Amino acid sequence: MGQESYRILIVDDIEDNRLAIKAALRKQEYTFLDAHNGQEGFDQAVAHMPDLIITDAMMPQVDGFEMTRQLREQEKTRRIPVLMISALDEKRDKLRALETGVDDFISKPFDKTELRVRCRAFIKSSLLNRQYVLATKNPLSGFANRTALLEDLRSQRHTALFILAIDSYEEFHEIHAREMVDSIELEFAQRLYSAVPHSFDMPLNLYHFGDGEFALLLKNGTSEVGPERASGICQQLHDLVQRGSITINQNDFEISVTIGYSISSRNTYENARMALRYAQKTRRPHVLAEEIQEQVHQSVQHNFNWLRKLKEAIQDDNIVAYYQPLLNNATNTIERYESLVRLIDEDGTVHSPFHFLPVAKSSRYYFFLTQSVVEQSFDIFADSEAGFSINLTKDDIEQDFIRGFLLKKIMENPETAKRLTFEFVEDESLQNFGQVKKFIDQIKQYGVKIAIDDFGSGYSNFERLLELQADVLKIDGSLVKDIDHNPVKRHIVETIKTFADKTNMQTVAEFVSSEEIFRIVREIGIDYSQGYYVSPPQPRIK
Repeated sequence: MGQESYRILIVDDIEDNRLAIKAALRKQEYTFLDAHNGQEGFDQAVAHMPDLIITDAMMPQVDGFEMTRQLREQEKTRRIPVLMISALDEKRDKLRALETGVDDFISKPFDKTELRVRCRAFIKSSLLNRQYVLATKNPLSGFANRTALLEDLRSQRHTALFILAIDSYEEFHEIHAREMVDSIELEFAQRLYSAVPHSFDMPLNLYHFGDGEFALLLKNGTSEVGPERASGICQQLHDLVQRGSITINQNDFEISVTIGYSISSRNTYENARMALRYAQKTRRPHVLAEEIQEQVHQSVQHNFNWLRKLKEAIQDDNIVAYYQPLLNNATNTIERYESLVRLIDEDGTVHSPFHFLPVAKSSRYYFFLTQSVVEQSFDIFADSEAGFSINLTKDDIEQDFIRGFLLKKIMENPETAKRLTFEFVEDESLQNFGQVKKFIDQIKQYGVKIAIDDFGSGYSNFERLLELQADVLKIDGSLVKDIDHNPVKRHIVETIKTFADKTNMQTVAEFVSSEEIFRIVREIGIDYSQGYYVSPPQPRIK
């Protein structure tokens, strides 16, 4: 057995019986715990977690059958092997022992060799159980983890599962050290563990996944829970979480959670996880999986169809650039074009990125779209004197290999690059502004200009705008399209124009869709007009 001493709990109301068992095992390097009845045995098992329990069947107060049944109901002790030694020899007694969770049965008087062999086998089994327990515990809190939950979902009848995610967990990591975040999460876990049993009129098992995620499972045997009751549990959980802040090192942290939950007995975990993702995406406090399944299924099917179209279009060279002209309002001439990506499907229909760009961004094909538009634009404008612009998203700018591709293309085509403008939306979610600023400094050395797209649509940080060295402000279409009958929006556009003039930036009005809007835009002094009144996007330039 090696040098390690394994613990055996002997439960018997007769001292001579306990001594006989110890004598039979005295050379096996075991340490022994004693209990005089089932209640003492249960308490000792919970307190000391022995590697094996050897118990008599019939004892005063609590017998071996009832003790074993209670042990099997406890998460902490349910995997400890139990060997019953008893003079009872009736078949029904052995069946009763097995039904309550006894692992094996030896009749009295026992054979010493048989007892030693059985003990060695159960000690080995206990070690495997301990490894399993370690694999099913969260290392931070010691609570059952995701592996344990999945096992319980397979082996137990259940009626509802709630998965909780701490809101803004990633932001905690960006702001605080790992040790601080762990302390916050551990304190939150302990609060849940302490509060949940006293806050609900039904038994709930707590699981700690880690990374700010937890789960509550309605225990085996609980009556069914309908949508209304489940929603009420969610509201109770929200109230429980928000009852008080968490204080770590004299810093107070307000915690809130998002909950996805399922009341189905099939695919329970997958459904609750889906509901959590949906709740986070839609910024809802809690979502029931069974209420959104059809909607999510349709969305998945929709995305799958567009992913298929995207893949086929790439294979067939049907990702193409269309070009929408920008009219110089002073000279009434076309001087620039914006390059826009289009997908042509198998029946020749031309689709705007509204349909396929969200799917592309979540796939490995997204870079190909940027690459294709850049390649086609450089080719077509190499023999033109017109300026051209290409849209970049924050996903483009934040990727090293895309920035490298763009810089290489610019360096290889310096004359064409002088007429290039990169458009991107000023976005507060940019992860590494310093890196973006460095990229802009590099491309400006080749005469490339920067345009801020959708300016005025929401997030507009004027200090950041100046740091980006923007050359052009493209006024968001939501302001321009109503400018002919909304005086407030006209005032906003006029203010943007004044700001642009004072900072030496040109202006472009998007969504110029009528003669009246065009007239007002020119009256304000906007430099360029873009929209269907000027021209829709075309497959060629003039």
